[in-house]
Amino acid sequence: MLDIPEEAVAAADPAGMLGHVQSYPRMVEAALQQRPDVRPLSRRPARVLVVGMGGSAISGDYLAAWLDAEGDVPVLVSRNYELPAWVDRDTLVLAFSYSGTTEETLAAFAQARQKGAMLAAMSTGARLQELAQKYGAPFAKIPATGLQPRAALPSSFATSALLLEGLGLLKAEAALRAAVSTLDAVQLDESKRAALALEGTIAGTYAAGLLAPAARRFANQLNENAKVLAWWGVMPEMNHNELVGWAGDDALDRFTAVFLRHADEHPQAKARYDFTAKLVQERGGQVLQMEAKGATVAEKLLTSSMVGDAASVYLAALRKVDPTPVKVISELKAKVGETGFAARIE
Repeated sequence: MLDIPEEAVAAADPAGMLGHVQSYPRMVEAALQQRPDVRPLSRRPARVLVVGMGGSAISGDYLAAWLDAEGDVPVLVSRNYELPAWVDRDTLVLAFSYSGTTEETLAAFAQARQKGAMLAAMSTGARLQELAQKYGAPFAKIPATGLQPRAALPSSFATSALLLEGLGLLKAEAALRAAVSTLDAVQLDESKRAALALEGTIAGTYAAGLLAPAARRFANQLNENAKVLAWWGVMPEMNHNELVGWAGDDALDRFTAVFLRHADEHPQAKARYDFTAKLVQERGGQVLQMEAKGATVAEKLLTSSMVGDAASVYLAALRKVDPTPVKVISELKAKVGETGFAARIE
């Protein structure tokens, strides 16, 4: 029996984070309706670098997975104030910041201009839009709904994919339209089951191939929404290091290994998951397996994220904590902002 009553969720979630999760398909639809008005690049970049932080950077990770599967230009993600030394005029730097005020992203975007890189940006407006206009860079506006940046992932990801399509680097529209229908069919009972399984445990979330960034997203959402420790890793890489940690403790009853699965995994992935699951369970740990829905990369990533996001909110309700505020991050931003660094970025 799924024993997470609606009234318990409502009591813990006054700002309606669960409602935002349930709005995944509507956010993708809104992005499609307000698709960026940008033209193809005059020359093709050798590589694409997304600069961003937190929920905005996850959009870059999802784009990288999509381009790895279907594109001919590599996409990398940088979460830092400074750019890699290899950024040059043949690099397209995409600056993603939901708020438009993320100081790390603004600093990296300004540095990209100094390096002569090709530029484009995405935000709800604010300072990043101002810099993009100043630099003459293509700009994609995320539909502004007043959400926490992490809750706006469907909008950010869909808008970023459509930005790349407008620039001539990705065919995105058809896959995103398919994702709307697939997301509409998602049932959140799986999310409730996941939350009940995760209650009182520490989760390690793992995925193979294109779902690797969804494993990162799930761990991040457990951190921010449920206010619990969680980490993420990639299969098969975890079989070459973290597996030894799981094998080294005979009392894993406080831990859960979460496997995000998808139909297009490498054939050897199943054997690795089976071995790892058996090992974890023999030592007292739990194993939770969650299957992505849909045929396209976009569908698999978005359905995995929708189910994981909802699970993190249900877990917050079980813990009687509000999933929306991230007080310690707000405190940190206020403290760091005292330096006036962001205001000096030109």
